[in-house]
Amino acid sequence: MEWIERMDVTVSKDQLVIKGLENKQGEEFNKELIDNDFKREGLFLKQAEAAVSRSLPLLQKHGVATRRAEDYFAQMAKSDEHMKRVRETLLSKHAEMEKREKVRKLREMKKMGKQIQVEVEKKKLQAKKKMNESLKKFKKSGDKDDLDIALEDDDEKSKMIRNRSKDRDERGGNQKRRNDDEENDSRKKK
Repeated sequence: MEWIERMDVTVSKDQLVIKGLENKQGEEFNKELIDNDFKREGLFLKQAEAAVSRSLPLLQKHGVATRRAEDYFAQMAKSDEHMKRVRETLLSKHAEMEKREKVRKLREMKKMGKQIQVEVEKKKLQAKKKMNESLKKFKKSGDKDDLDIALEDDDEKSKMIRNRSKDRDERGGNQKRRNDDEENDSRKKK
């Protein structure tokens, strides 16, 4: 029987060179393979590579094509409906992961917001405490300088608030109120 009818290729382990097992033979070689899964898998891989390298020239000699034609279209193993369901499942999992990530980020943002709010509250309490202490000092000593220092901080804040409202007036933020007041005044005069 010719080889093309059988297509069998045999490679013995004696013909293979495996790292770490070059100098071992016979029983020692077998014991090493039994105990070491990684080396055993390496042996299988080397045997397969050697068998392919031997059989490719034989196949070419007998005129058997070893490469797929460029215009070859294989039938799909799974139907289009099945692949559509798989795709939908993957997309839904991806969307779920994105949703979880957004929720996690929102949770972190809330935590940060709470921390900032707590810090602002602490600063307000400290400022209030400082103001109360300066008022107590003023009441005890009657020294106006103690009160002025505390009031300067508050003055700066109130100036900022007044400037904001002034800016709003200039931008026309209270223009509607002024127009209403003018209309009311003109009605009263009539």
